[in-house]
Amino acid sequence: PFLLKNITSVEDMIPLLGLSVGALWERALPIISGGKYKFVDANGYDMSDGTEAKTASVFPNPRKYKGKPGHHYTGSITNVADYKGKFKTGDLRVAVYNPHVGRVDYFYIPAEDIPSLSPKKCKGINQYINFGWNKLDDSYTKIDKYQVSLEEVAG
Repeated sequence: PFLLKNITSVEDMIPLLGLSVGALWERALPIISGGKYKFVDANGYDMSDGTEAKTASVFPNPRKYKGKPGHHYTGSITNVADYKGKFKTGDLRVAVYNPHVGRVDYFYIPAEDIPSLSPKKCKGINQYINFGWNKLDDSYTKIDKYQVSLEEVAG
């Protein structure tokens, strides 16, 4: 609904066609924030305030426990560094789609925490933050302390 706020004709919608979920999230955040920052897509950050927009999903299949499907699902926030392995310079504004409960959860991860959340052995373009979600208690692991509301992640 935020992206459609100023749409008055089909022609107004054409620029949105074909955009990925991540690109739509980048464009929605400044609108949700009430104009506190703009989308700039610079090196190391996406927004004029220095923050970076990211999207992820909880994977559809659970991890196996003793050979049987368990209650723990994984996910990954990808590309948290550039191709040289330099981490994003701005805080991450993350939207995680969880298909198991049919909702999007939001996380605000400070830039200084990105290296400790990423695998130590990982170098180069494939820097990522793995996380988990437990179906039994509807909770996240590794990124749970960063969970916020839509208004807070956009703020």
